[in-house]
Amino acid sequence: MKWLLIFVLFASGLAFGQCATTDYLNNAKCIQVGHDSHTDNSNTTTVSLSPVTGHQTLLFSYWCESSDCLTTPTHTITIGSNTSTACYSASPSSPLYLTETGAQKIGNYMAACNSIPASTVTLTNTCSVSGACWYLTEMESEWTGLAASQPMVDRDGGCGSTSAGTSGSCNTTGSTSFTNELVLGYWTTISDFTVTFTTPASSKQVIDFGGTVGGLTVAASGTHTLAGNWSTSDSWTVMLMSVKTAVSAAGSTNQYPHMIR
Repeated sequence: MKWLLIFVLFASGLAFGQCATTDYLNNAKCIQVGHDSHTDNSNTTTVSLSPVTGHQTLLFSYWCESSDCLTTPTHTITIGSNTSTACYSASPSSPLYLTETGAQKIGNYMAACNSIPASTVTLTNTCSVSGACWYLTEMESEWTGLAASQPMVDRDGGCGSTSAGTSGSCNTTGSTSFTNELVLGYWTTISDFTVTFTTPASSKQVIDFGGTVGGLTVAASGTHTLAGNWSTSDSWTVMLMSVKTAVSAAGSTNQYPHMIR
């Protein structure tokens, strides 16, 4: 784990602080990030972020639906806050359900808020069925320079390993429609190894805490690929979304796939 955070509460799984890297190019800037997770089937996670009014926020969430993670997920999560969550829109495929090596099955949810309301302090994720979500994990990040209107998420995707290894890759579900999008992913290995993103080139890390969040803006439209590696052979899952920035414009989708290094 990298000591990138201002403050960490290890006992509760809470963490929040500055993003490991601020500048993701094309004016997309990460301000701060918050994390909460459970080691049981507690029903709600809570991130205390206090974002600036009007900024954008991005959410990654995942869970299992049994203690051994072998039950096929059927549930989802509900986003909450101390103010309003009307600004949030789920990614096109959310919830998406992934299977990794050993038949472990993971529920995943991604969403984006285009303008966070005033006085927002806490953001929560709650399982749609009480007690049904094990190891519920919430990762919220605050941004500037992203699209100020919905839908923010152009394309998304998710992949799980078919065998243990030290690297992997995952594509968006199709070709994006806009230029200068932020391609961001949340990558987890069973042993929580730090993932170094190798595609797109010069990708930046947002946080490494119970999984690694990172990515970069990609200039051209197309099918985007997120790739990464880590130190020791392990099973993994990754979810990713391609988010429009304030400078995104309609672009040709007749491009070769764009790699994120």
